[in-house]
Amino acid sequence: MEAQALLEHLPIGGRWIELGYPKSRWEREGRMPFDKWGQKTDGGAPWIEWHDLEKLRYVLAPANFDVVLDLEFHDSDFNWFDLVRVSVACTTSKPQLHDKREERDRTPEFLARIEELQSQVVALQSSNEKQRQGLDLLNREKQQLERLWQATQKSAGWRLLNSWRQLRDRIAAPATSRRKLYDMIVGTLRDRQPK
Repeated sequence: MEAQALLEHLPIGGRWIELGYPKSRWEREGRMPFDKWGQKTDGGAPWIEWHDLEKLRYVLAPANFDVVLDLEFHDSDFNWFDLVRVSVACTTSKPQLHDKREERDRTPEFLARIEELQSQVVALQSSNEKQRQGLDLLNREKQQLERLWQATQKSAGWRLLNSWRQLRDRIAAPATSRRKLYDMIVGTLRDRQPK
C-alpha cells in the first residue's frame, strides 16, 4: 500500500497532511460506487473513497499519530487531516474499522424490510408462474387452431368451395356487370334466409 511505503520515510515528529473527501459528501452525492465517484470529484479518477479519522488511522496503522487538525470545510466538500507521528508502531493491534452494516442488519426496521422484500420476491415468482401457465395455454390453443385450419384446408368441402370460387371468377370476373349481377342475386338470397 502506498501509505505504508511513505511511512518508511516519515520519522517520529514527522507530519502526515492529507486532503480528502468526507463521508457526508459521498452520502450527499448519492453513495456512488468509488469507481464512479472519482469521475465526479476528480474529473476522471479511477477510484476515490471518502475518508474520516478512523479510516485514516486504519490506513496508517500500526504507526501511531496524534491529531493536529481534523477539519471538514467548504460546506463539507473536503476534509483536511494534519497528524504528527509519535511512535513507530502502536502497542495495540491494528485498529478494526467499525462496520455499521452489522448494527444495521440487526435492527427491526431492516429485518422487516428484508421480510417485505422476500414477500415481494415470492409474489413475483407466483405471478411469473401464472403468466407462464397462461402462455402455455395460449400456445396449446394456437397449435389446436393451426391443426384445425390445416384439416379444413385439406377437406373436400374446402376444395369444393375453392373450385366454385375459381369457376365464379372465370364466369363473372370481379368488377364486371356479370359479377355485380351475381353479387346482387346472392345478397338477395342471403336476405331471404330465415334467421
